[in-house]
Amino acid sequence: MARPLEGVRVIELAAHIAGPACGRLLSDLGAEVIKIEGPSGDAWRQTGMSYCPNRFDMEENPSFDICNTGKKCIVLDLKSDFGKEAVHKLLATADMFVSNFRPDALRRLGLHYEQLAPMYPGLIYGMSLGFGEKGPEASKKAMDVTAFWARSGYLRDSNPIEIDEPFYPPWCVGDTAVGTQMALEMVAAYINKLKTGKGDVVKAGLFQESVYLFGHMISITQPPFGKKFPQSKLDHLMDYHFKCKDGRYVMVSLVGGNATNLQVFRMLGLSELCDDERYNCYKGRAERREEVYRIVREAFLKKDAAEWNELALEYDIPVTIMPHYSDLSGDEQAWANGYLEKIDYPNGHSDVVPASVFDMGCMEKKKTEMAHAIGQDTEEVLRSIGMEMPEKRD
Repeated sequence: MARPLEGVRVIELAAHIAGPACGRLLSDLGAEVIKIEGPSGDAWRQTGMSYCPNRFDMEENPSFDICNTGKKCIVLDLKSDFGKEAVHKLLATADMFVSNFRPDALRRLGLHYEQLAPMYPGLIYGMSLGFGEKGPEASKKAMDVTAFWARSGYLRDSNPIEIDEPFYPPWCVGDTAVGTQMALEMVAAYINKLKTGKGDVVKAGLFQESVYLFGHMISITQPPFGKKFPQSKLDHLMDYHFKCKDGRYVMVSLVGGNATNLQVFRMLGLSELCDDERYNCYKGRAERREEVYRIVREAFLKKDAAEWNELALEYDIPVTIMPHYSDLSGDEQAWANGYLEKIDYPNGHSDVVPASVFDMGCMEKKKTEMAHAIGQDTEEVLRSIGMEMPEKRD
């Protein structure tokens, strides 16, 4: 079964997560993705191994494989005449170019969009940025935790006000979101190219992505509206997480309005509160915040998390058990839907990784496999453009 992007060639000059995440998604859709690395390889190869140094090595590196599966990996010195010639011959055969190098670095290599557009007018050029191309911080080095998590306001405003210190973020989420947005933009630009014959430049950035993804919070906290954060856990009342009898936590969402609030009372065995004006409306509960929180908190302590999870299904309330990251690799729901899979490594280990996010009737999911070694495909790719590796000199 053909994949939508079969026949499309993508040149990836990217490191870490954002650019490679875009390349991985394009590969999942069928594109031939050629990843260019320097002689020491993408720095994320080393970073990936550092997460579990007693286990991960160049042979088993799932942190790297997640974003680099399905690609051809070649080594080029882009500062050398040979490397420059090779990359331009590759670009002449390519439909797309993906990079998360900083704009100034791309200009020094002669690979910025402004430099390539006149030479390759049909090229779809994807730029992953940090703080954007303009403004006083355009050239500032940006990472996921700084330009996405910290700059969005999330880290400062997410902990309850009772904990007077910033929240600490998970890794790589902003980068992955940027890569996903850029892949969507590149596919859209390619569709437009099929209609018009013209290439395009698409941009996605960490700060930009944070403004978009945290847009609801930015909107309601602006001066005309003045919603205040960080908040106390009492500001959420029943729309919060609660500890259960077995020490696990469940998260409750009350987006359904007052009717959902009352349904939670019924699930908790507190049906009498549904007929009490002190508790059956927002105003009454707000006037008794501490009391309502105490009643609900004590009720959740009477059953295990799994029992509340089952009752939530019965009462049709959005409730979920709050797992640890380490629990997800064995999550029955994730496995049932194909959200997880395993990579089998040559050393005999088998590691759980997230599966491709694409679920399309026109194609089977592409299996996540080990990323290729540094330079594994250099000779093959160079031959495809009529070049051979230069002879090594002593």
